[in-house]
Amino acid sequence: MDERILTLLRDEFNRSKDSLNVASEHFDAVIREAPGGIPYPDGSQRIRDASKMLSDARDRFLEATSRLNRFIVDGIVPGAEIGRSIIE
Repeated sequence: MDERILTLLRDEFNRSKDSLNVASEHFDAVIREAPGGIPYPDGSQRIRDASKMLSDARDRFLEATSRLNRFIVDGIVPGAEIGRSIIE
């Protein structure tokens, strides 16, 4: 197994996990700002923006997880031809 690729994929995974945590904390903070659950006039847009940020971060995390797993389990290098494995 190519340790260089594994290190890059783990770094990508860790960065995406950190981004997901930040986005989740931001979303929670925006929701808590709404007094009694009713947002301020611009609060609805802030909630939508925070939700989009969280959704995008979750998508990046899932993709990074999938790429890392495909490499560890199947030896598939990200960007390589589909179905092509470096472990034969």
